[in-house]
Amino acid sequence: MLRLKIIVISTLLMLTWQMGLAQTSPDMVNIWEHTDVRKKVFLTPYIAEGKNNPCVIVCLGGSYFWHDTDNEGVKVAEWLQSNGISAFVLNYRTAYVPAFMFRTRLLVRGNQYPDPQNDLQQAIRYIKEHSALYGIDTTKVGAMGFSAGGH
Repeated sequence: MLRLKIIVISTLLMLTWQMGLAQTSPDMVNIWEHTDVRKKVFLTPYIAEGKNNPCVIVCLGGSYFWHDTDNEGVKVAEWLQSNGISAFVLNYRTAYVPAFMFRTRLLVRGNQYPDPQNDLQQAIRYIKEHSALYGIDTTKVGAMGFSAGGH
């Protein structure tokens, strides 16, 4: 019983922490907003100067439980941006740290396959629908990822 309480409290704390982190940048957009999917998945744009730029969606690594936002996200996106390629960092759904620590996915479904892949598909749709806003060439939209993000 105590273990279950620890799992529940840890999960709630982690989810609260993750939601707080996800809303720190005013440039972030929720790709599932105005859809039937009631999830918050954020995409952060790093737009290169010019129009009709190619773009790359950067999918962060993190063992399906968390994201390495700095090394495998921000730094990569800034490098792409400085080289004339617009980038979007995708904070796709993960199982979060409590699932790693306590195997909570055995108790409840949580975020798991194919959630991250669905998030990438929606990110591509979102970018193509908003290509004029971001100055993106819709025929040059790619994706790259690290570790779990490469899956």
